Amino acid sequence: MDGFAGDESEMRQVVRLPSGPLLTDEHHKTDAVIETAVASRIGADADRDLYPRLVAGAVPGAIQVTPTATGTPR
Repeated sequence: MDGFAGDESEMRQVVRLPSGPLLTDEHHKTDAVIETAVASRIGADADRDLYPRLVAGAVPGAIQVTPTATGTPR
């Protein structure tokens, strides 16, 4: 994973990101809300169509990258 962390101690912090049932449940709930909103907006079926799920999966990455791209601190 060269290039992703400044040193080994930073990498250990990345690996230790919290992950538990409550956090996972909240992520699923958030994804479902985004999927439903996207499906409603484009006239798709959130349970059957792939596109709303793809968008829901891309949203967290876009949120994470936006401050860096715009020069806004996190």
